[in-house]
Amino acid sequence: MRISTIKKSINKIVPLIVIILLWALLSYMIDKAIIVPGPLSTFKKLISLLGEEDFLFVVLSTLRRVFLGFAISLFLGTLLGILSGIFKKVNYLVNPFFQIVRTVPTIAVIMIAIIWLDDKASLLVSFLVVFPVIYTSVLGGVKSVDPNLLAMADLYNVGFFTKVKGLYFPSVFPYLFVGIRTAISLGIKSTIAAEVISQPMGAIGSNMQQFKINFDIEGVFAWVIVIILISYAIDLLLGKIQNRFEDWKEKL
Repeated sequence: MRISTIKKSINKIVPLIVIILLWALLSYMIDKAIIVPGPLSTFKKLISLLGEEDFLFVVLSTLRRVFLGFAISLFLGTLLGILSGIFKKVNYLVNPFFQIVRTVPTIAVIMIAIIWLDDKASLLVSFLVVFPVIYTSVLGGVKSVDPNLLAMADLYNVGFFTKVKGLYFPSVFPYLFVGIRTAISLGIKSTIAAEVISQPMGAIGSNMQQFKINFDIEGVFAWVIVIILISYAIDLLLGKIQNRFEDWKEKL
């Protein structure tokens, strides 16, 4: 057990060391900190960034936008995904909107959102980027339900809500968790991209843009590291929740 844990740790650490070494090599070869700053100077900037008074406020403000857009997408995506999977008429109604949202480039969504909502654009962007992922995942889960079980439920006149609870939900959850982990990552990236352009007060994207304007590329790289760490921590948490759910499901 202990050897296995050590191997897992090594498998995680070695790629990280390789990335840092390649980063240092690239910085040395280019020899222009304004283009590719070195790891050491970037980590110094990161420590300085972590010590700033408004750092936590900036991070939480961005995460609030991410999770608010995500929560709306999760609710509507799950609801419409289940209904679309069960009722063809709902699928016909939702599908055109889904196709439009899925195919429009993210940058176009950001520009339109800024025109409509100004500095609140990141919320709409987060929703429009995340919704298709959640909807598709839930729809796939609904369609994976065994037709024989549905036929048996109809034979015994099982009620609609009972079928949703007993057949559809257990099938949807594994798909939904995969979708959620993908959606959160996309939500963070798209929200910050919208912040870079819309420039709301107290936001990661706004801070990155200010560093870029001031040619402080180390600051931009430092924020990138923060974003990576936040995304990794959230994904790790969701992975643990998914594992707990699967263990609980097996015990039922």
